[in-house]
Amino acid sequence: MKTVVLIGVDGFVGQAFYKFLSLKSDIHLICINRENYYEQSGIFSSIVIDVAGSSSKYIAQHEPFEDFQRSACHCLNVLKDYPSEKHVHISSVDIYNSTDNQDKTKESIDININDLSNYGFHKKISEEIVKYYSNDWLIFRLAGMVGQGIKKGPVYDILNGLPLYIHPESRYHFLNTADVAKIIWTIIDLDLSKEVFNVNGQGNISLKEISELAGIEMDLSKINENTLPRVLDINVTKILKYCNVPESKDAIKQYLSS
Repeated sequence: MKTVVLIGVDGFVGQAFYKFLSLKSDIHLICINRENYYEQSGIFSSIVIDVAGSSSKYIAQHEPFEDFQRSACHCLNVLKDYPSEKHVHISSVDIYNSTDNQDKTKESIDININDLSNYGFHKKISEEIVKYYSNDWLIFRLAGMVGQGIKKGPVYDILNGLPLYIHPESRYHFLNTADVAKIIWTIIDLDLSKEVFNVNGQGNISLKEISELAGIEMDLSKINENTLPRVLDINVTKILKYCNVPESKDAIKQYLSS
């Protein structure tokens, strides 16, 4: 029986992993949050899945040293405090210099750290820490997500009548967190080693399309007239060799129907 340590069980992605893994009879799942982190530290496990890294681009922009602590320093602490046979690290597609071109978002592409946001830079450093200090690792770069427990993001804002700060024609990838957990575990279960994967919905969908599907008018009162659409077009060719990945539009439709 494999012992799996889940770091960040209370978070948005962590909750989905808990629901998925708690149903598996062949693993012993140990759940870690802020309350029991130090109490449980030192446990050696088959697999550590760390989903507790920073997810706040606002903090990264306005308080970069705080975000560095939450990302890179957190990552190093987890590797020290929770040794394992395999370390699974959750990263972000924001580590790419260009996110609007599939040719520039292949997992093997070289990344210029001098052309990254604070958030992307900290995510990239965290990945390098994992590669350096772990003997066996997997890294997953996530994009937009929906699912139970969502508390922020453009989809949350649209559905709750909150003002958008992003151009309505912006196009993003989306996956349900339940699918994210399933896809990542599929790769883990294949016992691949030292690989990086993009994990995001196939195709993209605009915020305008999402509002139309939801039947809710967007609040555009906070958008500056000079704001331009942002388009994400992330390459998922690699992970499609191993498993199916839903379309972004289908992920949104499923989430709205639920």
